Amino acid sequence: MASAGWQKSGIRAMSHARSRKNIVHGSTVLLFFLPRSIVAKEFVDKFDLCNTNLQPVFNGTGTFMGIDKAAMQEQGYLYTDWPRELPRDTSYPREKYVTLTYSGCVALCNRGNDKAQLAEPTFALNMVTTWIFPLAIVLSLPYDSLHSDRFIGTATALLNWLGSPQTALTATIFNFQQIRKAHQWANHSLRVDKPLWEDVYYVISCLNQFDVTSHVSSKNGDLFQVLVYGLFRPILSSPDDEATIYTKDLLTVIAHQLRMHRRRAVIPIMLNLCTFLVALVFSIVLSFAQVGEHTKVDMLVLGLLFTWLPMLVIFTNVDRNPVSADRTGELLSRWLFNINIVKSWHKNPLPRPRLDWWLPPSNDSQRRTQTISVSADGTSSSNSNTNGHVHNAFQLGSFIGQGRKLQACCLSYVLMAVGGRLQQECKRSQGEFNTSSPYDGGGQEVLDYLLAHPPSSWYGIAMIGLLVVWTSITMALLLAYNTPTIGLGCWSGSFLLFGALSSVTWMLQFIRPQRPPEMVRKICTFINLISLGWLITVVFLMVTGATNTCWCNSLHLFPRFGDYVNLESARFYRRYCDVVKSWAGATSVGLAMPTIGILITGLLWRECQHLWRVRESETNRALRNSDINWVWLT
Repeated sequence: MASAGWQKSGIRAMSHARSRKNIVHGSTVLLFFLPRSIVAKEFVDKFDLCNTNLQPVFNGTGTFMGIDKAAMQEQGYLYTDWPRELPRDTSYPREKYVTLTYSGCVALCNRGNDKAQLAEPTFALNMVTTWIFPLAIVLSLPYDSLHSDRFIGTATALLNWLGSPQTALTATIFNFQQIRKAHQWANHSLRVDKPLWEDVYYVISCLNQFDVTSHVSSKNGDLFQVLVYGLFRPILSSPDDEATIYTKDLLTVIAHQLRMHRRRAVIPIMLNLCTFLVALVFSIVLSFAQVGEHTKVDMLVLGLLFTWLPMLVIFTNVDRNPVSADRTGELLSRWLFNINIVKSWHKNPLPRPRLDWWLPPSNDSQRRTQTISVSADGTSSSNSNTNGHVHNAFQLGSFIGQGRKLQACCLSYVLMAVGGRLQQECKRSQGEFNTSSPYDGGGQEVLDYLLAHPPSSWYGIAMIGLLVVWTSITMALLLAYNTPTIGLGCWSGSFLLFGALSSVTWMLQFIRPQRPPEMVRKICTFINLISLGWLITVVFLMVTGATNTCWCNSLHLFPRFGDYVNLESARFYRRYCDVVKSWAGATSVGLAMPTIGILITGLLWRECQHLWRVRESETNRALRNSDINWVWLT
């Protein structure tokens, strides 16, 4: 029995030994894959270590590297002037406050070199998990995956959005303001015509996203005359007129198609933006809770620097892009083609000829050769019944909505202004516009507007876009500036450089805003590339701690701010330097701006939903009752 008990205990001991061996082996394999900086030794900040080594010197009880305090002062290692962050009426003795000159920091703390000490691995990982993932809301920007030049177009759009956010905000906020204006005009219309007015203003908001520069530059008013005719004849002319019936059916159908092609999921995107706000709140809590341990509120500074990003995402998405911009542009061009057919047909004397609607081409060669000729009197003719090629006079340009391209998109503003004038004239005449003359005049007025400067509201919104971005940059700058050593250093200087680079494009957009020269666009794209590259570099430097050098900590780039390094802890700064007030002020403004912006934009967007609300299952009356050939919808 004793032998059996001994054997069992021996087996258990061997089993435990094998288990310990397996655990040790597994741990060894795991440690092999971990970074050496994590497993080799505990992280020690070189400036904290330097402060510890210098304390006996400043207390007069020892030396460091064989040098006492008098020798350090003689060699110019000690900064003896009054430091900027220390109040004059402080109770803390100045002689005990450890401050070194740049040369003293290099000699005493870095052994003669100024290599950066990378951030503690756990801190870098915390920075990544706290901010890099919330910054992924950039993936919520409205990319057009079906665009014909999707790579170049997406890259250019991304450069415009992130390289110069104030310019992108100018375009997107102005577009959203036009949507709001369309909503207000539709609500002010007569109840009996309200659905039709909603169609008019929604089509206008979609047209605003396409480039019509070629038509404006060539001073070709055909497009705009047909456009005004197709938008406003269905309402302002006699409802029993054949041309009015045709244009009304065409307008109803194109509005339905545009609503069906509109991208959805704005609410999930708004909810996704909440992750950014939550991360910002966490950064605030951690920064103020750990103020006794960390001298720099890195995560909070990074969050404040990007508070413009949720504003950009929300404004680019409320002005929703279509599922396929190419398909939407083609449908609008075919719609304009058919409107021109009706307009030209209506001018003919009775009996009128058969309407020659748009038809698909029978082959590729016919697509290249088929055109519709427009005579001086406005009548149209086709050299074949298969007229699938849309005449250049009605071909829309590329999709430029949501700040994709440097250009002031004012077509919707002009069309609504002209439409309002036509309504007033119709009321004064107490009748309907049954001829095309008023609409031709309106089209010429649209062209004249687009050849002139943008409306004053566009300039005001441009200032708002600049203010939003510079508020974000300024709050991050204030936080970095007021974190000892107080002054303009590597962090705050890098923020200013990004602000300056991103503002160059914003200033260049005032050169012929509605028709910017191609050279200006190319220059802006190049500058945006540099600006975005610098922004990515700033984030990399902050995450890795590459600015943790004597050169950066002493503000050596801007010596007028002191050119010295302080080695005290953040607990000391909180107690004697009163940095929390400046931190709290910058943080409050930085958090309030995106929060209020998202809430207000969400509420205003919700009011405008009636413009694009549609049911996929609803049957369009015009498709059933009209003799229009609807093959152009295929």
